[in-house]
Amino acid sequence: MPTTAGRYRQLYVNIHMLRQYKAEEDELEGHELELWRSAKRAARDAQLKHAKRCEQWNQTQSENRSNELEDIRQQRLEAIKGKLTELGWEQEIAFMEDYNPEFEEPPLSEHKLVRQPKALTERIWNNIKDPLVELMERARAARHEVAFSATIKKRGELLSEVLKTYASSQPLHTILPSLADVAIMPLFKTIIQGTPAAEGVTVPHFQLAMANFSEAVAKWRQSKDESLVHSINRDPRNKVPATLTTLQDGTTVFLCLRCREYISYPRVLIHRCATAIAWCDMIKDRYLQSLGCKPWNYKDAVLRYNPEASANARSILRDCSLGGGLIDHDMGDLRFECLKCASPRDGRLLMKWPIVVEHVTGRCKNKDAEGDVQVAQLSLAEQTLAELLEYGKMDPVLGHWCHSYSWVCLECKRVVPWSESLKHLKEKHPNLIPVDFTEEQHTKTYDRYFTLHLDAERNILCAPIKVNVNDPIHGFRDSIGSYPLVGEVDPRLQQISDKFTTWVALNRNTQEEVVVQPD
Repeated sequence: MPTTAGRYRQLYVNIHMLRQYKAEEDELEGHELELWRSAKRAARDAQLKHAKRCEQWNQTQSENRSNELEDIRQQRLEAIKGKLTELGWEQEIAFMEDYNPEFEEPPLSEHKLVRQPKALTERIWNNIKDPLVELMERARAARHEVAFSATIKKRGELLSEVLKTYASSQPLHTILPSLADVAIMPLFKTIIQGTPAAEGVTVPHFQLAMANFSEAVAKWRQSKDESLVHSINRDPRNKVPATLTTLQDGTTVFLCLRCREYISYPRVLIHRCATAIAWCDMIKDRYLQSLGCKPWNYKDAVLRYNPEASANARSILRDCSLGGGLIDHDMGDLRFECLKCASPRDGRLLMKWPIVVEHVTGRCKNKDAEGDVQVAQLSLAEQTLAELLEYGKMDPVLGHWCHSYSWVCLECKRVVPWSESLKHLKEKHPNLIPVDFTEEQHTKTYDRYFTLHLDAERNILCAPIKVNVNDPIHGFRDSIGSYPLVGEVDPRLQQISDKFTTWVALNRNTQEEVVVQPD
């Protein structure tokens, strides 16, 4: 007899009846056997129909009973809500019904004392009242914490605007502490966290704290500089004690453990990974969680001194006869070539600082058996042409150039995503551009209004280029024929072009050959 009871369909057989049918079948032959089989099939079909009707009835009864019990649970829930509402817990009931990851208890409707198929009586209510009131008290505390976290977030956003206004009054690329670094300063934390949630916080609340902000910035800078020096001296592979002067040497290199980028000073102080909260940070400080950011290099978990890259940086300068005392700002103007990566097919690999340090430390695929990489500095002519090619390759509309955190408005010093840059000009600085200023015009003249952030994406700041060897006199303009800025020779491009043409005129009779043609 088939049945659908339980999870699976099963077939039950009466062994005694099976033996009886077998004996009856063996005694019959011919037409009588066919009649017997037809009768048994008819009986079986009748039984199956009856079984199906029984199963349907059983399913209906089960559903009715389930609905009846669910109605009782719902009535019990509503009754308990009514009792708790009378005691003043209405907001906590609503809070528990909404999803709140900060509150680990299940919704009230799922609580074991509530979700029971028993009608609520006064006796039952008296037995479960105290545990439910304790639950409501925990819910109230969590509700207040969530509400205050939202308040802290709003106040943090207000402080962010105050800091952006302050930054607009400072020189371009001034190193300033992040939002979290400022928010944990006692004066600012007292305003953000100490002001009751019922009281509003506005810009004037921060004016007293901002009065001596330049001194606070100086103390923060000194503290972080000392932290970096300590990280260098803490490394057992560092043999020479570091000082604050060591940081200004462009050969002192730090590694970001998040994006795996090699970074030098002072960019290391404003590297975005050092203040952005990542999923793996596991920050338990509710104040920082509410702000949505963390202090610079929180718990030293993001930025580390890298002695290998630092040694390679000093080796590169030594091999190129540049010495080891150049500051990073000067080194950013230099161009280098990896001699191991040059080939007739791919051309020569030209790089800026510090990408050349990263290349030597780990990215070069053509190291010799001892792991050595040969790097040479470009000549003045090659360096000028490399600068021309790099500028010609710029296209803020495509690829990495669109990176949101790579652009700074020259007028107000705010970081602006490229997708919002034209809108920013029209809304914040309409006096700088014509009324009918178009996207195409903006793309051609963007560097009049925006510049790259000191912590712009590395593929923008210092992406290497590959070029082949040719005659500089005839090839330098053709070398940018396929690049985005061709069509209009803007002032920056004209300046580089004139510089290169002057070099050609002075060295027309020399035998020097330089890089001119891109891949």
